[in-house]
Amino acid sequence: MMISKIAAGKSIVKQETDRDYRYLILDSTKIKKCIHFDYVILIKHGDLPYPKRWIRYVNFKPVKGQVVPVEDYNREDYEYIFMPEPGLSDELKSGLELIGQPIDDSNKFGEFLSQLDIIPDQLLPVVKEEINFCLKSGVEPRAIDAYEYEEQGEKVYVILDLEDNPHYIEKEVTEEFQAMQTVEAYELPTKDMHLYKVNDPSSSYSPERWFIYSYADENFPYFEEIYEIENLLPYTAFKELQVK
Repeated sequence: MMISKIAAGKSIVKQETDRDYRYLILDSTKIKKCIHFDYVILIKHGDLPYPKRWIRYVNFKPVKGQVVPVEDYNREDYEYIFMPEPGLSDELKSGLELIGQPIDDSNKFGEFLSQLDIIPDQLLPVVKEEINFCLKSGVEPRAIDAYEYEEQGEKVYVILDLEDNPHYIEKEVTEEFQAMQTVEAYELPTKDMHLYKVNDPSSSYSPERWFIYSYADENFPYFEEIYEIENLLPYTAFKELQVK
């Protein structure tokens, strides 16, 4: 199969890796519009006095629940959604000290209350004031594009938006791969990896390029460019295929 046929109907994104780059070949039907709770605290109606019920998403790489399809998100479920300030106000520090809650300079808003089952009534106005200050930033969860797949029965999401991308995705390159012309093709006996020599009309350096095509992981097949492979081919297990 030619490399352009593999790319047909797919969305291919360039992802930085520890070694270099790889090009994820994503099923376009699994790319969904989602809501990303990006470094926010969410408080449902009636949960303000009970900090252990607060929902905290302060992770760079998304954890379970931090990305949800837009149809599963209802803004009206939450009384407060805000990005927490990194520190505590002097008034809140004083209030915490009065109730015997230990604090230090490393405390962050939202985390310091997680040890309390309930916020004392005298502290609630101060906490509300702190939240209202945070709300002035106007931060709300962002709508983003994400690739949805299943892992051990759970839905997992890879964020595709390029802004502050936690998965090191740099850009979409679908059209580049769809325009490549396959010159030679090879396959491993295990049939889970191909090797392609292509002519790339978009390359300003050299139109002749080599790519590994790996599809051992059905959720994340990928292309990876390799170099100086031509002289080594006779010493590998790759067998040449007819280019169709």
